[in-house]
Amino acid sequence: MTEPTVKRGKVISLTYTLHDEKGGLFEYSDLPISYLHGSGVDLFDKIEQSIEGHKIGDSLEVILSPADGFGEHDPTLTFTDELANAPPQFQKLGGQKLRSRTTRALQ
Repeated sequence: MTEPTVKRGKVISLTYTLHDEKGGLFEYSDLPISYLHGSGVDLFDKIEQSIEGHKIGDSLEVILSPADGFGEHDPTLTFTDELANAPPQFQKLGGQKLRSRTTRALQ
């Protein structure tokens, strides 16, 4: 029996790490996220094409140019305002730490 590979119509789960052009950590997910491969909805085309044919446990690196993602930066689409002008619920700066409680059944 051959090992399953990534192909159109399969639900794929993966973890990822994103780095900026200087190599700094930009974002990561160590909890698997799932998507329907080949749907053309969840991932940029170049990423989906790069994953195609890989097997469970494979690791790969994909480098995206701005054109491969959202496009070149357009400064006319950037808006800056004073924090005081934002609604109060959005006036918090920085990250927020969330707590989670789990209960485990004792056997």
